[in-house]
Amino acid sequence: IDNILRGEFLRQPKWTVLVEICAVLFLAFALGLVLRHVRGTMAALAALAFGGVYMVSTQWIFVHTGLPLGLVFPLLAIVAVYSVVSLAHFAAERGEKRQIREAFGLYLSPELATMVSEQPELLKLGGEKREITVLFSDIRGFTSIAEAMEPQADRKSVV
Repeated sequence: IDNILRGEFLRQPKWTVLVEICAVLFLAFALGLVLRHVRGTMAALAALAFGGVYMVSTQWIFVHTGLPLGLVFPLLAIVAVYSVVSLAHFAAERGEKRQIREAFGLYLSPELATMVSEQPELLKLGGEKREITVLFSDIRGFTSIAEAMEPQADRKSVV
């Protein structure tokens, strides 16, 4: 109200549009580079940090020079880059899980393949050392019966 009463209106030079465009491009490119290396909560924190730094910077510029810079488009650029990169990471991770499930599905039961794709840390080279009990048994005369059978014979009729 004081500015209106005094007739001191905020004036934005035309060249500030170029500054805002450069800010949008810089923020989008820099955030994109950062988000290539971080995911999840760290990615969200990085996006929030970029937004916070931009808002603090524009406020500092306004207080010290009186130059108002826009907030909407640079902050929208941050949100857009974060959303696109997060969706790309999600799609890539989902594809990797599907690929792991398909690869292990050739050798494991579907339930076990799904478990391995969702918890890849369960896989480790060298196996696992456990103390177990194994029972070996033999049916009397089975070997001689099996040797006398044709490969296509019905096994139910033998037993």
